[in-house]
Amino acid sequence: MPARLSPAGGGWPLSVFLTPEGKPFFAGTYFPKVSRMGLPGFGELLLNIANLWRTDRSRVLKAASEVSQALEQMHRASMEGTQSLDMQVLRKAYEGLSRMYDTRFGGFGQAPKFPTPHQLYFLLRWHARTGQKLALEMVRETLKSMRRGGIFDQVGFGFHRYSVDERWLVPHFEKMLYDQALLMTAYCELYQLTQESVFARVVRETAQYVLEELRGSQGGFYCAEDADSEGREGAYYVWRPDEIRSVLGQELGDLMCQAYGITPEGNFEEGASIPHLPWNPRHSPQGTASAWRNWRSAWQEAGGFFWKHAGRGPGPSRTTRFSRAGTG
Repeated sequence: MPARLSPAGGGWPLSVFLTPEGKPFFAGTYFPKVSRMGLPGFGELLLNIANLWRTDRSRVLKAASEVSQALEQMHRASMEGTQSLDMQVLRKAYEGLSRMYDTRFGGFGQAPKFPTPHQLYFLLRWHARTGQKLALEMVRETLKSMRRGGIFDQVGFGFHRYSVDERWLVPHFEKMLYDQALLMTAYCELYQLTQESVFARVVRETAQYVLEELRGSQGGFYCAEDADSEGREGAYYVWRPDEIRSVLGQELGDLMCQAYGITPEGNFEEGASIPHLPWNPRHSPQGTASAWRNWRSAWQEAGGFFWKHAGRGPGPSRTTRFSRAGTG
């Protein structure tokens, strides 16, 4: 409950800090071991909180009192009875999402960004009920941005858990089974409404990942794949230009690096790059329709060959838990 009052909202793993009397004054989700990508490391966070408790305890106690009062108000409101989902309530929900919408990169709120497909379902239904074009546009741009970003595995397909930045570029590399199911539904519903083939392709790609990587030998599905491999988060999913060129050669290797934003400087730790689609090849300098078709053919040929022959060694481990049914 305290996490609902924090700017980032709820999530996992959740850390809640309490006074000796048990009153919460700070909460947050997924603090990495060390500071990175704008997120404070858990050790650094503990030192800062301990220092604040020693040097400015009155500020901490004031925050704890305010949080406790807010929680009590929420509890009283919940006990006063439920409100029917009339149009006024639904409109408030739509207006709230509109205010939170990121017009530059899609999605809602600030980093870290979660996919939140249930919000996209709501917007599609609001569009169907009211004809509100902005509702549809928010869903379209969000799902397009996610497919082009690093939150989507451009190599093996499937969606990572969430993005630590606002651009959907740097993910927490864990993959969850239920995320794949919920996002396939969102992309499928958007395709049914718009008939834009890109959204149907994402459904097929994600289903391919689930069937090839998460399905067990007895027919059940693993619940998740870990973020770590070889003891490092994301190591299986990041690349360097020399790795690409060692498989494809110079010309096609350069093409792949350009297409997927793989650079010598990198966009991740230690100069590695997370594959993403930083630009639309339709807007490439070649210009003509014929050049575009040749470029696309070479790009797809290079991509298919590379992903087939570039073995990465052991991938992330899967959870030992199987899923027989999902929660709605």
